[in-house]
Amino acid sequence: MVKKMDLVKLAKKFNMSHRYKRRNEEVAPHHHREQMKCVAAKAKAEMVAHRNSRRAKSDK
Repeated sequence: MVKKMDLVKLAKKFNMSHRYKRRNEEVAPHHHREQMKCVAAKAKAEMVAHRNSRRAKSDK
């Protein structure tokens, strides 16, 4: 049986790595901050959509 805390740690790790990966793949280091904000927002939206779909499944 997997402990709930382990799942929480894994979820956090996935969210962070996923978000950084999304940021890094689209923006070169010399690009503007505004563009970073767009990418961060996009990554966050993906995370929220993923989380909501997981919640919808668990509520059934």
